[in-house]
Amino acid sequence: METQAPMIMRTFIENAGKTVLPFVTYAVSGMSGVDADHRKALPGAEVGEGLAVRGKTVSDAAEELEVWLTAAGLN
Repeated sequence: METQAPMIMRTFIENAGKTVLPFVTYAVSGMSGVDADHRKALPGAEVGEGLAVRGKTVSDAAEELEVWLTAAGLN
């Protein structure tokens, strides 16, 4: 069974602009299809590479986040 983005996020992205960069924290499942779920929900939008950060490593994820933001042109 594929995990889906929470309904609140699906509602938000329906009203979002043209580019979506999925970001999730997780315990076991990683991105788990959230990016694919966004692509299905927003066929006309660009869904970029997502970032999945393991929940117990969030406090150490600053460098990984910086790299992801820079690659997306946001930093």
